Amino acid sequence: MPKKNSELSIGLDLDIGMAVETSIALQAARCDNHAPLIYIHAMNGTRNIVQGCCNDWHCSRCGQIRARHEYGRMVHGAKILAKEHETYFVTITCRGKEVSSEEALAGYPKWTNRLLTSCRTKAKRAGQFWSYVQVTELQKRGHPHSHILMTWKPNDAIPYEEGDRLPNDRLATRNVLWSDWFRKANIKAGLGTECDISTVLSTVAVATYIAKYLFKDLQITEFPPGWRRIRYSQNFPKLPPIENIDAFPLLTRENWLHASKDAVVIKCIGTHAYNVSKRTIKGDTLLVLVDT
Repeated sequence: MPKKNSELSIGLDLDIGMAVETSIALQAARCDNHAPLIYIHAMNGTRNIVQGCCNDWHCSRCGQIRARHEYGRMVHGAKILAKEHETYFVTITCRGKEVSSEEALAGYPKWTNRLLTSCRTKAKRAGQFWSYVQVTELQKRGHPHSHILMTWKPNDAIPYEEGDRLPNDRLATRNVLWSDWFRKANIKAGLGTECDISTVLSTVAVATYIAKYLFKDLQITEFPPGWRRIRYSQNFPKLPPIENIDAFPLLTRENWLHASKDAVVIKCIGTHAYNVSKRTIKGDTLLVLVDT
């Protein structure tokens, strides 16, 4: 009878497609796409065998792992950026009734790229720092809609308080920044007039708000091939690398032999990892099942 142990925190190597993950129940689940098993010499000195991450948003296991990784990066990056920069919350939406959902899905990546390029160029020319993360979801009508956390606002942005009448004759439903340049840039890029900018009071709170879509809509929504559900600027902070980790996929007989010689005790995360390891690893190595 294999032993069970619920006290485990595994550091997984981002270079092999894994996030820093501490949910044992999630790690113990099976990957829908049959990602290979990975041997890990963890930071706490234990040796572990766990299934890798396929990085597919629609995988019931790995989609959650990827979402947690992206969530971690967004919150981590937001904390770093907020130390030296003002941050702004931006909402952009695809054009309305004159564009079908099929046309919107096909054109939205190009249109948003045009807008972000215009913002980056304008910021660079003004000597201003530009960094962002964008999360896109689909509205009920089937058109794309994005939330963006960024470190830049147009120079013509004018603050309006909740209840003020805006230049488009609407009443502000919250404190916002009105920029004629940004609205025109949206239209020129191919997007609609529905766009919004506001100053962020809590960068981490906004990052958390944006990230909630990673755990719901983005894992069930069918996007076109190549669609980027989440997009970062090149300078958006990454999660710190995991150091002092010896990890490799268990793909060959030599890989398994290396693992068995490296450890006296190996913790197998999940019954799949345990059963495969039990069939493959010979000798005196003790295999311990960890699945809760």
